[in-house]
Amino acid sequence: MSFALPALATLVVTAAPEGTAGAAGGLLNAARQLGATLGVAIMGAFAAVGHRGAQGAGALFVAAAVCAAALAAASVRRRRT
Repeated sequence: MSFALPALATLVVTAAPEGTAGAAGGLLNAARQLGATLGVAIMGAFAAVGHRGAQGAGALFVAAAVCAAALAAASVRRRRT
């Protein structure tokens, strides 16, 4: 992944319309950080389940709910006034 980020950042910034390169780079970094956060949360839930079986299913449910809420919040578009 670390090999792809410089090329991805270059691609995103150069493909952005004129005057919006900074916003495009910021959006890329925000999406990358959100993905890393969700990945850590999901892996933590799997680690919490471990060998407990049914008892750990609640941890997976909570992690899935948090991920769904984060994705829903990220996808909400604000109206321009």
